[in-house]
Amino acid sequence: MLGKISSEGATSLHIYKGTLDTDTYCDILEEHKLEMDQIFPRGYEFQHENLPTHLAAEDWMTRQHFKIVNFPTYSPDLSPY
Repeated sequence: MLGKISSEGATSLHIYKGTLDTDTYCDILEEHKLEMDQIFPRGYEFQHENLPTHLAAEDWMTRQHFKIVNFPTYSPDLSPY
């Protein structure tokens, strides 16, 4: 599942089956980018985990003008344990 939510609105929820590879991840982001741009016309910051699939997509995301927020692995901001 993939979806975005904030005080400004939420995107539709994307449900996929199977293994998430880099191409699938980019396809899902591309499918929902217009929706995100409409909800957040002043821009937004995108946060994802440090999974290899996510990291491999960052070059594509940068070319598509995603502003990526980097968090260190095992950041207490992502996991309080």
